[in-house]
Amino acid sequence: LSASIWLIVNGLLNAGAHFLMIEALRLGAAGLVSPFRYTAILWATVAGFLVWQEVPDVMTMIGAAMLVVSGVLIVRRGS
Repeated sequence: LSASIWLIVNGLLNAGAHFLMIEALRLGAAGLVSPFRYTAILWATVAGFLVWQEVPDVMTMIGAAMLVVSGVLIVRRGS
């Protein structure tokens, strides 16, 4: 596809993601929802691996593990 179409698709997906984050913050407890905004780095790492075959380094994996563990702890503590 041309670059213009990719930019349009990117803009629509980002607008949708922004809307969903606003709804999550509106409907849920901010202390429970806000930490999951940091999962964007996890999704970027997954996308980099799938699209460009970038292998994450050790520090990225440690950071990802910290994000996952903290997210699980927040969910368990919130319920």
